[in-house]
Amino acid sequence: MTGKESGLTLLELLVVIAITAILSSISMPYFNGILSEIRSLSTGHSLRTALVLARATAVNTRREVRICPSDDGMLCSSTSKWENGWIIYTPKAGNLYRELEDNLIQASGKRLGVKITKNGHESTIKFSASGRIGLNRSFTVCTLPGKQPLFRLVLYRTGRIRMDYSQVDCG
Repeated sequence: MTGKESGLTLLELLVVIAITAILSSISMPYFNGILSEIRSLSTGHSLRTALVLARATAVNTRREVRICPSDDGMLCSSTSKWENGWIIYTPKAGNLYRELEDNLIQASGKRLGVKITKNGHESTIKFSASGRIGLNRSFTVCTLPGKQPLFRLVLYRTGRIRMDYSQVDCG
């Protein structure tokens, strides 16, 4: 071979790979935190959209519409774990929880890396035909595992929804 050869030697390549591995291992926890926060924000916005859809459906159809936590996407859950998913449905007269013959409007699946807590004792939220609910309610959205607070969805009796970023407690 004549002249100067261009390219990387094996030693140079190993040094570059080692530096890349070190930088990746240092930055990975930060990326995991960012991804967790993005997932939680997305879940909170999805829940807000579901609440808006439930209210709009109640007003447009002039019928009661309910939203409740659901583990299977078909029936209301006995627990209040909203991070397991939720369903929106139009119940038959007098039904508190969804039965299979009730009209299922939308179902949402399980959300990972997030904790959602709702104030109040009842597990379902009922929108009347006018789009109103009985009492003011709120949902607190936090990231897991550190339970870092993100925001609260405040649902007023009128059906209006507001996102509150102050004084959020994940407990």
